[in-house]
Amino acid sequence: MILMPQHIELKKLGQSVLACAGLVLACAELHNFLRKECRSDEFPIEPEDDESEDEENDDELGNQTQEQQRQIANAWRAGIATNMWTDAMSDSIQR
Repeated sequence: MILMPQHIELKKLGQSVLACAGLVLACAELHNFLRKECRSDEFPIEPEDDESEDEENDDELGNQTQEQQRQIANAWRAGIATNMWTDAMSDSIQR
């Protein structure tokens, strides 16, 4: 069987797609492992300060609980992931 240049290009493209898919899966596995095992992104427990209760702080983060801050951070991460996925899908459709 003689391979034409088009066949060679398709074979290279297939290998490239498989390599990219493997890389994406490896990154996802690493991300999941780090989220499960390395909880370094947890917010530290803040010491209670009676003086800060007397002062009114209009800072958005200052008036939120740690759980609310964690939910906002998770939503922000999910938004980034969604944008990256949308960009990747639109790039693959254009090719």
